[in-house]
Amino acid sequence: MENVTPTAYTKMFRDMGVSCVISKKSVLSAQDYVREMQRYGFKILEPFTENGPGKRNETPAGGKIIEIEAGAGVRVIKLTAKKDGVVLGYVYLGSSGYNSEREYSAFDLNLYKQVRERVEAKIWTDQMSNLEKIGAMAEYINETTHYPNMEITSKEYNPTLWNDWSVDGKQLFYSMFNDVILNRIMAMA
Repeated sequence: MENVTPTAYTKMFRDMGVSCVISKKSVLSAQDYVREMQRYGFKILEPFTENGPGKRNETPAGGKIIEIEAGAGVRVIKLTAKKDGVVLGYVYLGSSGYNSEREYSAFDLNLYKQVRERVEAKIWTDQMSNLEKIGAMAEYINETTHYPNMEITSKEYNPTLWNDWSVDGKQLFYSMFNDVILNRIMAMA
């Protein structure tokens, strides 16, 4: 298990004083749990691979329960399955700031407010009108934001940007998340 959160996100979280470490992990046998849950239609919840989402309706026959406690700045974890030192496969697990009700977490909303206030303090003055403030913020965001799947984000065109935003050399992160709050934070970070 390793933290593979893209460098750009990790830097922003560290700048804001947010923990980026995996503090605890445990692996438990899941055979009995899976057997019991199969009676109720237990399904795998869309593991994400380099080729996209896994099979939603695949029923597990056995396995492990993996519990991970990590700082809020850990947004992508790579789990690698090995047997006798040989890699059998891997998946990426991501956290996007949604809670189970599909609402944004209070943590990410508060973080957005903190980042926004830092930027405002740098680019606004008390003498500016609201229109001037909006223009200054738009100009700032335009200078700092890069959108996925555009030439400027390609590996060949801009390798530094690519390395900052990719996971294991793949443009996996943009495919995994559609997190409006985190995207807004990164537009200003």
